[in-house]
Amino acid sequence: RLSESLFTAPHFNLVMEVDMDKAVEARASINEVASVKISFNDMVIKAAAAALRKHPMINASWLGDKIRINHHIHIGVAV
Repeated sequence: RLSESLFTAPHFNLVMEVDMDKAVEARASINEVASVKISFNDMVIKAAAAALRKHPMINASWLGDKIRINHHIHIGVAV
């Protein structure tokens, strides 16, 4: 699926600087009491899901000659 995505999905890059001081503090506070440790990746994925919920027109898939607006939010991460 990763190779297919590389050659069939439109790609773009976005670079920005983000102040993560409050995220670092929040993660430390959460991890003091949580039974499962929270990573920065977890926080970024949660923020992406919240952004898609707030802006549903961005939650779309390219289908060759048309764009499908997705009504469910599914995020996958490949490393």
